[in-house]
Amino acid sequence: MSLAKYLHALKWEFLQNLPLILGFLMAARLWRVNFILALAVLIVSIGLGILLMHYTEPFLHKEKYPPTWKGDLMNLGLFVVIALPFLF
Repeated sequence: MSLAKYLHALKWEFLQNLPLILGFLMAARLWRVNFILALAVLIVSIGLGILLMHYTEPFLHKEKYPPTWKGDLMNLGLFVVIALPFLF
């Protein structure tokens, strides 16, 4: 893999994960003030990151199996469940 291809993939990976990281940090700051708002911010930010992944992954990685909305919803649930214990 050339350096240009590596940096291109790294750029997209960073952009895909940015909403998840920023949303988690905002939720971690909010959870003591308003847990419902923190949970909403967490879910929306994870959803935005997964939406970005849904549309950009087929262009980055040529795979036989295209992304599905069912898989995206399962990822959303799994990411939220995994992130919740870290808020505390």
